[in-house]
Amino acid sequence: MPQLKVKLCALAVTLFAVSPTVAAQVCGKTEVVDEGETLEQLAARCETTAGAVLSANPSLDAGDIRAGLQLKMPESQRVTG
Repeated sequence: MPQLKVKLCALAVTLFAVSPTVAAQVCGKTEVVDEGETLEQLAARCETTAGAVLSANPSLDAGDIRAGLQLKMPESQRVTG
């Protein structure tokens, strides 16, 4: 019985140690803008920058971002620091 308690405690610690925030996701070759999402939010969600998204969509004006718009995503989506 004591071993079971130890294992349950270890499991509980592991579960609570996981961050409650949603990790950014790497997006596909194209992404659809969500309702209320800004260019910066889309870029953050896809682990890239707003500038990189604009570069991948040269005909796009930053002010034209709206829900349902399908955008090409940059080849290299990882933000380098």
